[in-house]
Amino acid sequence: MIALAASLLGWLIYSSLQRPARELSARGAVRSFTANTIAAFSFRQVGAFVLILALTLGLFTLVLSGYFNGRRRRTGALLMGLCW
Repeated sequence: MIALAASLLGWLIYSSLQRPARELSARGAVRSFTANTIAAFSFRQVGAFVLILALTLGLFTLVLSGYFNGRRRRTGALLMGLCW
């Protein structure tokens, strides 16, 4: 949970730097449109990481709690396979 909280906080800080990052890239050898595209992609990737981390930690918690015992065993195996 600490890793998830730190990742979420890092993503929020990183996304607050979106405008300065675009301006800095636009001042260099990169065109403004390209700089905006690169920055948007970068911020989405960090968000995707945080989402995948949250889903994986949630599944991990369910597995450790014994939720997938008995009849739910196949569902748990399927979900873990999808995470792989």
